[in-house]
Amino acid sequence: MRGFSWTIVVGTGCIVGCAFFLSVSSAAAASSAVLASPGAVISFSTYLGGSANDRADEIALDGAGNVYVSGIVGSTNFPGTSSATVTNAGFGLIYVAKYAPNGSARLYTTIIGASYSNLFDDATQGLNDGSRVSGFAVDATGAAYVAAYFNSMAFPASGGIYQRTGGKYLYKLDSSGREIHYAFAFDPAITSIRAIAVDSAGHAYVTGVAGPGLATTPGVVYPNATTGGPFLLKVDPAGRSAVYATYLSQPGQRAYTPSSIDHSAYDFQTTPFALTVDANGNAFVTGQAGSHFGATPGAVNMGDTAHLHTFVAKLNSAATALEYVVRLGGNDSDRGTGIAVSTDGSAIVGGKTLDYSGFPTSNGFQDSVQFEPGVSVVEREIGYLVILSPDGSAVRSASKLAAAGGNLAYGAVNNLDVAPIRVALDANGNIWASGHTHPTRIFPTVAPLQPTPRSFDTFVVKTSPDGRHLLFASFLGGSGDDGGNALVTDGLGNVFIAGYTTSNDFPVAGAVQGSLGVPTNPYAINAFVTKLSGVTSPIVLTAGANPAVAGQSLPLLAAVGTAGNEGTIEFRRGSDLLGSAPVVAGASRLDVVLPAGVHTLTATYRGVGQLDGYTSPVVYEVVNHVCN
Repeated sequence: MRGFSWTIVVGTGCIVGCAFFLSVSSAAAASSAVLASPGAVISFSTYLGGSANDRADEIALDGAGNVYVSGIVGSTNFPGTSSATVTNAGFGLIYVAKYAPNGSARLYTTIIGASYSNLFDDATQGLNDGSRVSGFAVDATGAAYVAAYFNSMAFPASGGIYQRTGGKYLYKLDSSGREIHYAFAFDPAITSIRAIAVDSAGHAYVTGVAGPGLATTPGVVYPNATTGGPFLLKVDPAGRSAVYATYLSQPGQRAYTPSSIDHSAYDFQTTPFALTVDANGNAFVTGQAGSHFGATPGAVNMGDTAHLHTFVAKLNSAATALEYVVRLGGNDSDRGTGIAVSTDGSAIVGGKTLDYSGFPTSNGFQDSVQFEPGVSVVEREIGYLVILSPDGSAVRSASKLAAAGGNLAYGAVNNLDVAPIRVALDANGNIWASGHTHPTRIFPTVAPLQPTPRSFDTFVVKTSPDGRHLLFASFLGGSGDDGGNALVTDGLGNVFIAGYTTSNDFPVAGAVQGSLGVPTNPYAINAFVTKLSGVTSPIVLTAGANPAVAGQSLPLLAAVGTAGNEGTIEFRRGSDLLGSAPVVAGASRLDVVLPAGVHTLTATYRGVGQLDGYTSPVVYEVVNHVCN
């Protein structure tokens, strides 16, 4: 909502002041980029799903800016797939969908395999079973890496009918989504896979949980673990062999006291949840650690000796040494669910904690979370955002987030999802985080797209690189339940969020699918994919004067990314094309003459590369009558 008012000098017809009120209609929001606030613009937002239960768990980008999402299919009419695939295979299949950078088209949808070995695990244990296989990554060329059980229609076990009897595999799809480059069979000792990363050379990194007897490689930091534990595996680009395979801990590293408090029945063992790799090939893993999982000397070592706590492990490029293992937490259970690494090597960790009052905070933007009256202890799982020093010896910043959901608490039988906090960095080093929240906790907002949550909603926040300042915070959702499960940023000031929604009024813009698969079904769940453009836009439109004068020439200037971009700019007033002009040295100019009134102006880049089709935030141009 923006506004205008005019002050008219009586007898002259001259306008001498301008401040205005203008509402952006929902019709405009559905057809073009929507100016939401000084903090963000919805560039596109779409549903993805059918008539039953579908969700998105992961999101990634390739070098051209194409958007990839992966999640679970529960509908026989999932867009872009054959109903026979789901009918024969059962529910709980893993899909990959690819979108154009501007969201204008869904380029492919592919079914890979299943996330569980048993159909009933998906139905009764939600997202969190000890045999769960998940993980998704995309490299710069558009190849997608997916972990799944060998049981999709593309890989029938017998008779062409999908049988849930196969092993666990890492699949690699080409940029069309149809060709399998390799299928790497995982060691049978691996019981669960939780995250995948890929480096610039095409090596895939996989983490999860393995029992004893994992086939590790010579010289690794932990070749054996008598009772099993978390592992890290690096696969060569051809998918033929393991570059290294190692456990990440050994039982008995740390003295502990068994908890007298019952823990959740879901995800209660030492488990990695997120993984990233830096430019030097060092791997960073975070998750939850049992009390026996010790920190390395000199590293941050928080938390009691009875509960699960967050661990952050940095492994060198050869897997011969742990650079550090950090433990984060207080006096109740915690877990890390998202991780990113800054240019100076600092790990940024997002996660969940039950220690809503005692989780240690410092040098952050929020030290506490306030709840509405009547919120039970079981429902008080919140989020956190932590920045570590490059060597893991100190916490540079730690803030609490008013997140909701999760299954850390004993008795969380109706909330089986991890409800993760995901984190990413933009080109300026700002930290973005997303997750789930609820009106039962008070969540501060800054320049929000949506100022209040209506039920379970996605939240999106942006902080300064040092974590001290909240730059943007908003809700994203409709009248039903919504949750953000995945987050990624590009180098152009955009952030992409994916998750699930039950709302038939979830905000959409430029949508490939503009509504729930069955809008009248109150139990339907669909995935969503949303692209937000931040304060720093790669296409910036300015006017030579604002306000301007009717009938006089007005220069419109568009700055485009870097000076290396070549192409043209389309200048528009609303949906009407005013004209086009070439981009020269990263800039374009068009001189126009506009009538009196308030005009919505945009600039769209047409050229080669991922900026093609990108539209600037709206400029509201005031044009006054000529004064006599």
